[in-house]
Amino acid sequence: WFERDVADMLDASYDELIRDMPIAPGIGAKGDVRGKGTTKYWYGYRYHTVVDTSSQYIVTGEICSANVSEQRVAIVMLKRIKERFSALKISHVLADKGYDSEPVYQQIRRLGSLPLIPLIHRSPLPEGVDRYFRPLCGQGHPYQYDSYDAKRKTVKYTRPKECKTCPLAGEKCQRVYKFRIDEDVRRYAAPGRGSKKFAELFKQRVAVERVFAYLKLYFNLDMTRKLKKRAFVDYYLSCLTYNLCKYSLDHLNRSIRELNQAA
Repeated sequence: WFERDVADMLDASYDELIRDMPIAPGIGAKGDVRGKGTTKYWYGYRYHTVVDTSSQYIVTGEICSANVSEQRVAIVMLKRIKERFSALKISHVLADKGYDSEPVYQQIRRLGSLPLIPLIHRSPLPEGVDRYFRPLCGQGHPYQYDSYDAKRKTVKYTRPKECKTCPLAGEKCQRVYKFRIDEDVRRYAAPGRGSKKFAELFKQRVAVERVFAYLKLYFNLDMTRKLKKRAFVDYYLSCLTYNLCKYSLDHLNRSIRELNQAA
C-alpha cells in the first residue's frame, strides 16, 4: 500500500495499512517552516500524533520510517480513529499545509469531519478566484465567507463590502455564491479560508505544537536516539505517560477549584 498512490490507500482498512507500514529506520527530511530554504535531515523514524485541541490529550499516534510522507500516515491515523473510535465525534480536523492532499481531505470527510488545512498552490489559479478559492467580483474583490449549512453541506459567500457602491453590482456580480463542500473537498472549507472564523479556529492547532514541545522537552523525543523496537516502545510509553500526567494534573486542578468554591 505504501508503494502505491496515496489515493489508493483510501480503499484499504486500517489493519491492512498498519501491517504494510514501513518500520525500518530511514532518512527523513523537513523543510524550514520559516521559509529560509534550509532543510533538516535525520536518520531513524518520524512520529505522528493526533491531539484533541480542547483538552490537549493525545488521541492516537503512529511511528514509522522517517522517509514515509505525512499524508500517507495521516490516512492511517484517520482510518484508525474511524474504525477503532467510531463513537468519537470530531467537528474539524486541523493540519498544516504538509497534509494538503485531496486523499487526506476525502478521508477526513469519511470521518464525518470538516478539514481545515492551508493550501499549497502547485499550479496556476483558475480565473475568477483568489488564492483562497473565493470568487471575485467584477472589480476583483473577493466574496466574503458567510456561513455553512450543515444540512445541505454548502458554504455561502456574499458580496464584498466594496460592491455596495459599485455600478457593476447589478450586472456582472451576483449577490450570493453557494458551493457544496463535497464537490471539491480541497477547494472549499468551512469556515472558508481567508475568513476571520477560519483564522480563529485554526489557532487552536497551537495545542498540537504545545504537546509536541512537551514530548520533546520532557520525554526526549526531539531526536531519534533509539532504533528498532526500542524506538516504538519509547514513543508509545511516552504518549501514555503524557496522557496520565495530564489527567492527574487536570484532576488535581479540578479538586483545588472545588475546594476554593466550597471555602
